[in-house]
Amino acid sequence: MATNYRLPIITADTVVVLNTPLPTDTGLKNGVLTVLDEASNVAIRIKAADFLSFNVASGSLGVANHIEIDLAGVTVIPNLTYSYSVYGPYAQNFFGGGTETGAIYTTRTYNVSLPAIPAPTLSMLADAFRDRINADTNAYFTSTTAGGASFKVLADSANAGALVSENIPNGAVVNQVTSWVSPVGTTQEILAQVNNAALVVGSVYDRVILNFRKPINSNIVNGLKVIKDTRLVIYLDTADAGTVAAVTLINSILDGSYTPVKAYLGCPAV
Repeated sequence: MATNYRLPIITADTVVVLNTPLPTDTGLKNGVLTVLDEASNVAIRIKAADFLSFNVASGSLGVANHIEIDLAGVTVIPNLTYSYSVYGPYAQNFFGGGTETGAIYTTRTYNVSLPAIPAPTLSMLADAFRDRINADTNAYFTSTTAGGASFKVLADSANAGALVSENIPNGAVVNQVTSWVSPVGTTQEILAQVNNAALVVGSVYDRVILNFRKPINSNIVNGLKVIKDTRLVIYLDTADAGTVAAVTLINSILDGSYTPVKAYLGCPAV
């Protein structure tokens, strides 16, 4: 059965998707950051003095988690039931109701036991867990062994998140083989925010998150504006030829290394 995944949604007040970014579309003048959209219209206009924090990340499909369950410290007893449970935090339990019931992930539990004849070994225990996991048609991971006292579990997708092991056999130890790396700028991530598939033509996008202060009108203060902490997310098609230069430029403006320094100065009315 196909598994659905749902990574945490980035909360943003404004999302801009750039499929053909150019360095000339981004500028800093008189203390104001300006970024043009695909139609060369001003999509972003923010005073540098209002920058709070930012994060820049390269587009990536992520890296699936790969773990090893080392059984070397387990005592093998014939006919004793051994249990192992594992789940990916972003795998959805569709039939359990998903977020409506709090069943966000699907925990899989595997019980195995070994007969007295032939004499059970740790290698046989590891193989039993491997076989039980791989026989599970609803699993979103696979298992392997290499003849030793351990079995490995590899998530099918980075979208599953970092695998969590529970209820492991007494004496077992969980080790990381390949650490989980979160996907960045995937189609799924962007569509969760913009809900317009026509805007997303690439497979992955570099991502810029900018938190800043934004003056807004409010009935709380008559005739004046109040400051709202605001979040902007910019997605730039990783495969486009202009993305590297555009992201480098935006990053330099946000981290304060942009030159000339006088570009940060001014008294703009934004």
